[in-house]
Amino acid sequence: MDIIELVTAFFTTDARTLLSVLFLGNFVTAMVIVVYRVTVLDDVDLRRTTYYIIAKLVQGIGYFCLFSRGALPEIMSVNIGNTFLIASFGFEAVATMVIVHEQNKKIYVIELALVLIAILGFNITEFILPDPAVRVVTASAGVCLVLLVPTAVQLFAKKKTIFMRLAGVFYASLIVLMALRGINAMEGETSVHANVYIQTLTFTMLVVLMLASSSGYLLLMKENADRAISKLASTDGLTGITNRRSFLVAAEIIFTSHQSLQEPISILFFDIDNFKKVNDSYGHAFGDKVLIALAEVLKTSLRTQDISCRYGGEEFVVLLAYSNIDSTKKVCERLVERISEIRFPEMPDFRFTVSCGVANGVPNLEDGLMMYIDNADKGLYSAKNTGKNRTVYFYNNRLTSTPI
Repeated sequence: MDIIELVTAFFTTDARTLLSVLFLGNFVTAMVIVVYRVTVLDDVDLRRTTYYIIAKLVQGIGYFCLFSRGALPEIMSVNIGNTFLIASFGFEAVATMVIVHEQNKKIYVIELALVLIAILGFNITEFILPDPAVRVVTASAGVCLVLLVPTAVQLFAKKKTIFMRLAGVFYASLIVLMALRGINAMEGETSVHANVYIQTLTFTMLVVLMLASSSGYLLLMKENADRAISKLASTDGLTGITNRRSFLVAAEIIFTSHQSLQEPISILFFDIDNFKKVNDSYGHAFGDKVLIALAEVLKTSLRTQDISCRYGGEEFVVLLAYSNIDSTKKVCERLVERISEIRFPEMPDFRFTVSCGVANGVPNLEDGLMMYIDNADKGLYSAKNTGKNRTVYFYNNRLTSTPI
């Protein structure tokens, strides 16, 4: 077989064979996603994948109806089959945008409107003019309409992955082929089982898109699962801020940079005063709310170059980058002021205070991060022993107490 015969054979692949590949492939994909989501994903990603599973199942049913044209009643093979296919492309578009955290509700509304227009347009046209050529034109136009939004989002939106760009290229190619398929149908009567070049090429592109979409979607799901696992490993489960281990890794990098550049740095060591009494008097559930509230103040009050963590129990540590003693005092005052403003609706009269130890300086080459943390801890210990509700600074190797 020479190259011309090979190309000819490719472009004359039986349309019904391609349809069987499409309906079986979509059902298999749905089953694989179900198994993956049950065994690997958390509750959030379980909800995200529902759209995609529905899309694949509906798409499989749609292709089965087209495959069975002639064996099934017309209303099933034509109306239900094409309705399911148009709807499934809409579901798949939404599922893809959801899995990459595209949260623009306006886009979802537009996509839903286009799906409804495409479905109504096809079924009304089929009712008024049940002609095979017109059927191909309206079905192709409906798919093109539904694919416009996901194609634009995946090709032109910012911060999209390479897979998303590639999926956009596939969608754009499918739009072009669907348009050509519709134009070809207008030139002469055709049907879904007709073995014409443009139809074969369109169905082949649908197979390619199914394979690329399925494998790419699985990769995105795995990427999300890996990201969630990484977050769990680096985040304190209660407060949502960095845990001690991850903080020390990041802080070591920043500290080493300050050593090299001879820039000032500060370590703040916070502790909630009388926290045991809070737990004993109000319960551990309320004590957790106090910890979460303090962590929220740290998350929302620091600069982007600063980092914080829950060091253990009711202790929190903050690293202030490029911060001399004066700027550090201002940050401490702001943090303590915001902490004093924390209120709890269920306990409107409840107040709590913190003690803080601060280590500030320009680290020498022989200094280490743990030395600064230990010095801040010494400042905290001094604050606790001199009345609490105060900040003690460890600066130039001496402690200076500043009441809050």
